[in-house]
Amino acid sequence: MISWYWLTRVVLRKRVLNCSCCCLQIQGGYLDVTANTMYDVLHDPYYRKSWDPYILEGYDICRISCNSDIGYYASEYCLS
Repeated sequence: MISWYWLTRVVLRKRVLNCSCCCLQIQGGYLDVTANTMYDVLHDPYYRKSWDPYILEGYDICRISCNSDIGYYASEYCLS
């Protein structure tokens, strides 16, 4: 069973000049979740819609390699 216990967490936020968008970088570690599972859960836009109440839209643009892709995610939630 996955408990999603945070080992560490760092959130960095950067405003984009002349734009209402912001860039987020979130770093964290879990004691009981493998890197492969975390990647699959976060990067599958179709599965993400089943557990993320804030996602408005998400889709893959292209897959670069087996563990690297470019995707689009729109969310109604923003860290303040």
